[in-house]
Amino acid sequence: IALVVFLVIVSLSAPVVGVTAVTTESNHASPVVSIQEIQEPVDDSGDSSVAGQNVTTEGVVTAVAPEGYYLQNGTGEFSGVYVFTGDTPSVSPGDAVNLTAPVEEEFGLTRLNLDRSGASATVTGSAPVPAATALDTGAVGQEAYEGVLVNVSEADVPTTPGEFGEWDVDDGSGRANIDDVDTGAGATPEEAGGTVDYVVGPVFY
Repeated sequence: IALVVFLVIVSLSAPVVGVTAVTTESNHASPVVSIQEIQEPVDDSGDSSVAGQNVTTEGVVTAVAPEGYYLQNGTGEFSGVYVFTGDTPSVSPGDAVNLTAPVEEEFGLTRLNLDRSGASATVTGSAPVPAATALDTGAVGQEAYEGVLVNVSEADVPTTPGEFGEWDVDDGSGRANIDDVDTGAGATPEEAGGTVDYVVGPVFY
């Protein structure tokens, strides 16, 4: 399933100073599975090779959504994943997180589900948010960039944004759909025909 939507991030805040525990549990006793290992698909379906399993992984929060956040380890292909919390997350961009949760496939999106019994996450410190990967708009929908913080630039706005904050950008390589309803971005164009200098956000559905 192609991924064609990524969220506009209206703020990438500075790393939080100090250590704040999301839970009191420590996950370091379990072997750490890299986000790349979680995200690398086993076949053309795009499904994770560890779907249905509990895994322990770690990374840096790149963006926060109303019911989850994006965790990334490094930059580039297969380096990001969406973490579903079910309610407002207790993390901020720049938090370093160690978590244990089941891997799920939700409408073609690989995610870690912290809303399951036994799942836990701990903020272990802070770190720089990984740099956004520069992509052509036509490349945003590739499976390799699911959950990854990306940057598209110098793109046209071919369609008038919809009522729910969704709009398209196209740099000539193909359209990427932007969904800023969750983040309330104030930079949403009012109509088609303009251009944007850049848009930064994690790739979602």
